[in-house]
Amino acid sequence: MSDATPPGDEALRTLARERIAAGALPRDKATHTWGGLGSGLPCSLCGELISRTETEMELQLGDGVDAPVVRFHLRCHLIWETARREAARNSWIRVVDELPPQGAAVEARIAIGEGRSVILTVSCEHPGAIWLNVNTGEPLPAGWRPIEWRYLEVPRTETESRAELPTPRRA
Repeated sequence: MSDATPPGDEALRTLARERIAAGALPRDKATHTWGGLGSGLPCSLCGELISRTETEMELQLGDGVDAPVVRFHLRCHLIWETARREAARNSWIRVVDELPPQGAAVEARIAIGEGRSVILTVSCEHPGAIWLNVNTGEPLPAGWRPIEWRYLEVPRTETESRAELPTPRRA
């Protein structure tokens, strides 16, 4: 990003959230991601040109020649990725599209037969996608099939909240 006055991280986080919500930036994980020297084209988040001396992250959002592409400065990519994941934490993700991180406790909607489903806290062990009931540590019963999942709401700790406060500066 240019050395002039780059936008602050909080301003970029807000912009990323707004653009994701409006559909101007993708909410989904990229199909392909490349990193390299800047192309001189504008960043999809901050709008500033990515100079040839900066790292550019190029993301392809699908397969094929016509798949959309977004470009970010490295810093903007990290901010977008965090905002994207935050948005995904509040959304259900289909199991056929993406498995949860290995061993992470997540909330899952589980088909239990005859058009019925339950929501349980589970984890998924890779490879083989073995789903475990987090409360018992046991595999789900035969015939129970996870349909979709989402991240659990994790309350912030006091330490995490304090970490976001600005660091006092000495005069």
